[in-house]
Amino acid sequence: MPVAYGSFRAMHTLCEVLIAGIARPAAEELIRRIYERAGVLESKFNRFDPQSGVSRMNRSAACGETTVDDELYGALEMCRVFNRSTCGSFDIAVQSEERPFGEAYLLQPSRHAVRFTGTGVTLDFGGFAKGYALERIKQLLVKETVGSALVNFGNSSVLALGVHPFGDHWPVGLANPFRDGEEAYGFKLRDGALSISGHTPEHPRHIIDPGSGGYVARDGFVAVQGRSPLVAEVLSTALFAAPETKWSGIMENYTDYRAVRIGCDRDGTVTVTEIT
Repeated sequence: MPVAYGSFRAMHTLCEVLIAGIARPAAEELIRRIYERAGVLESKFNRFDPQSGVSRMNRSAACGETTVDDELYGALEMCRVFNRSTCGSFDIAVQSEERPFGEAYLLQPSRHAVRFTGTGVTLDFGGFAKGYALERIKQLLVKETVGSALVNFGNSSVLALGVHPFGDHWPVGLANPFRDGEEAYGFKLRDGALSISGHTPEHPRHIIDPGSGGYVARDGFVAVQGRSPLVAEVLSTALFAAPETKWSGIMENYTDYRAVRIGCDRDGTVTVTEIT
């Protein structure tokens, strides 16, 4: 069976693509198109790029109503829905210097316009963009009738189509941050997606709880598996940010998704707990 592999940098991480079952030239062309699609989306959603659509919106929407393109407007609508379905624990305004009480932004559907409700509002799509990119990549691969593929953004956001060409699943491992070369947990993906959020020794205390406004103190990871890479990324972000008392209320809205908390102690011990 022909297999094609490619990798590139996108969305602040390494993206690896493996496509099986189609002729190598066609697969390599698809990898090129995936690279282009990821680049276009990064140039739109990266708030650290001063020329991105999100950066331009962040500069202007605090001063008044600002028109955005259809895709960005759709993302704003989706993020509002996700905020409500995660009991407020997924919040693209969490990085704001001054978060207003209530809605951080108001939408005008007829003009596809947005207005921030405070001058200190900043929107950040960091817990959304890779999952959204994988949704768009999935659409491309399905349209081209690809039956077996893996697209992996840094082992934190992963899309699997079908199964491994030489197995009954796609294996994806989470490395144990305290034991070199060892896995903390292994996932088996079949026509689904995986998203992992959490703290590592290299990136400690970078996720904010929207409820308290402070950095989440817990270590370890939350991993979510399900059909949609976008929902998986949003849900893993929300669950890690939320206090455990909110977990059951969030999961009630996502019964088709499996979530686990993975703890890694400094002595290398791993604990895995189902989130229900």
